Amino acid sequence: MAENADHRKLTAILCADVKGYSKLMGENESYTVGALKECRRLFTENIQNHGGRVVNAPGDSILAEFPSVVSAVQSAVEIQNQLDDLNADLPDNRKMVFRIGVNLGDVIQSEDAIYGDGVNIAARVETLADAGGICITRAVFEQIVKRIEVGFEYLGEHQVKNIAAPIAVYRVLMKPEDAGILLDHQLASHAPETGQKPVRVAVMPFENLMGGAEHDYFSIGFSEDLITDLTRFHTLQIISSYTSRRISAKKDDDLELAKELAIDYLLRGSLRRQEDRLRISTHLIDAVNGRIIWAERYETAAADIFQVQDDIVTRAVGAISSAIDRDLLAAAHKKPLTNLEAYDCWLHGMDLIRQGTLDADREAREIFKQALAIDPNYSRAYAGLSLSYFNEWSCDLWSHWADAEQNAYHYAVKALQIDDTDHIVQMILGRILLYRRQFELAEQHLNRSLVLNPNDPDNLPQIGTCMAFLGNAEKGEELFLKGLHLNPYRNMWYYPYGAFIYFVQRRYGQCIEFALKGPLTDVWIDLPVYVAAAYALNGERAKARYYFGIFLDIFRKKITNGRAPDIIEVRDWVKMANSFKHQSDATHLLEGFDAAAEDL
Repeated sequence: MAENADHRKLTAILCADVKGYSKLMGENESYTVGALKECRRLFTENIQNHGGRVVNAPGDSILAEFPSVVSAVQSAVEIQNQLDDLNADLPDNRKMVFRIGVNLGDVIQSEDAIYGDGVNIAARVETLADAGGICITRAVFEQIVKRIEVGFEYLGEHQVKNIAAPIAVYRVLMKPEDAGILLDHQLASHAPETGQKPVRVAVMPFENLMGGAEHDYFSIGFSEDLITDLTRFHTLQIISSYTSRRISAKKDDDLELAKELAIDYLLRGSLRRQEDRLRISTHLIDAVNGRIIWAERYETAAADIFQVQDDIVTRAVGAISSAIDRDLLAAAHKKPLTNLEAYDCWLHGMDLIRQGTLDADREAREIFKQALAIDPNYSRAYAGLSLSYFNEWSCDLWSHWADAEQNAYHYAVKALQIDDTDHIVQMILGRILLYRRQFELAEQHLNRSLVLNPNDPDNLPQIGTCMAFLGNAEKGEELFLKGLHLNPYRNMWYYPYGAFIYFVQRRYGQCIEFALKGPLTDVWIDLPVYVAAAYALNGERAKARYYFGIFLDIFRKKITNGRAPDIIEVRDWVKMANSFKHQSDATHLLEGFDAAAEDL
């Protein structure tokens, strides 16, 4: 890409302007121009000290960008405090009082300028701030709420000029005594901990009564969506769909198996679809005594499937515990509605994505596009498109890196703009940003994914691996082990995540143990190189050479298309494909690589 070519990026945007600037100019033009220059100097110096840059400063306005929302808001708070000091002893007609707005959004950078809705939203939010105050969007609030010693007041959703969807806005409370306060409206994801021991729930695959195995994807997908909705509740631990299917297969003794796994409740049901009508039956069972504690039957138009899902979640949670936080319950109901046809496409596409092949990814991509033709604002379809490109990118990093990486990023950002409460979207964007070496933003989105949904067993090992890339392998191990705990009948693809995390921790024996629990040739291309490096660094040179040979065979088939690669080319690929934040971790892997390749 040319140095000055236009490109998209995710950035933190700060907009500021002076209250009553025209009136100040009318009263004393010379003084006002001089005072504004002093304020611009103050802004520029503070913004640069926080790693940002002033993009433009037309008239009485200032536009700046930062690589981190934390830095942007810290800078805004410091600037307002400094301006308060400057204005303290001045009469009102000499005070330069600024309003500031901060947003996190996707922008287009053209040379040194930035454009797009991300900038426009920041400018609109700034107009909602009080004189001397700061307003932020929800995207900013969710990233900084536990990271900055300030308080917040939720101002509700505002319809602003030239922006289609309403914007949720928060006022920053800057007094020291306001730190940690959230006025008016507490988001579910930040509700206080209850101290209650998590309740373990397994959602059984809903029985397919539609006639024919070709409809299994629909009943399985319906069950998996219930799992996703239930995992939003911090007081519940939801067993993964894979383990639930294993339990369901033991029809005669599923309650006994549930007891062995310390599962408290089973949610069962059946689903029948006839043209545009659905008939759904469901019941919640106490796994300790087998007693049905809640049951319901629904007969509804197919387009109302989402209301049925929400009602099942609400009734199940209410039956399990009346102490569940009502704000959490309300948050689960905010899932965007779409019609059944688009939802049907989503289920088909994800069924293909799970196959993990390039052909399946490309077929899924066409199905997600069908969903968008039906509903252009369906965030899950954009998330599916992002995943299809991410999979292609990670399967064929050498030849399709640039195009697949850009598409994966573009569609993930689009999905986030439509629904920033989807934990899967947050995780996908976090992983993409990690590979783009935007480490701080990646970590923010990965942490946001955990806040939105701390109990998704398929999400946890993926975020755990990202944490190891970011230099926090201990946190990565914690998340990986939690995923194993919530999915005792885990899929084979779990184990490579653990192997990677243990390699980063220099625990070579456990790295090898987890890597060899499943096949080496059907997962990550570079998994065998981790095994070879672990053996080499453990002093077992013969085994290191053996597994390095397996890696070279895979590399030749999948990366160089049958051409024997040069060892330097292979080393460069390994370095590129493993985006470590810290050079010491990258050096550690390459030392293992060199040791394993030494005798070849």
